[in-house]
Amino acid sequence: MDTKIQQQLLNRASDFIDKAAKTLGQATAHVYQVLVSQQYVTGISTITEVIIMTLASIILVKPALWLWHQASLKDDKENNSGDYRTGAGILIVIIYLAMIILTIILGEAIKHLLNPEYYAIEFIFNQASDAINK
Repeated sequence: MDTKIQQQLLNRASDFIDKAAKTLGQATAHVYQVLVSQQYVTGISTITEVIIMTLASIILVKPALWLWHQASLKDDKENNSGDYRTGAGILIVIIYLAMIILTIILGEAIKHLLNPEYYAIEFIFNQASDAINK
């Protein structure tokens, strides 16, 4: 994006924020504090969700590994072991992909806890941008 356009957008966003601050008056500081506090809430709730999903994934790994083990115990003559092994393999892959996604989400949650002011300001600018683009 051209720097001139970026500067114009930044100026428009700043004007919007100034108008909002004038409208809110003395409540501006309180609103900002609420937005910062909300970033802590977002971070903590996301970490809680990640912990719950991780525990659920760990609980699901045990039956998947059991299926895999049962498939290896089956006699090759039955030809049913492939069904178990395929199902267990798919479940294990899904669980590992979920764990990778949860790790990424956890990183975002930690960012909200370590730097809540940044995300509060980002929220304000996003709101300003949405109002400008309307």
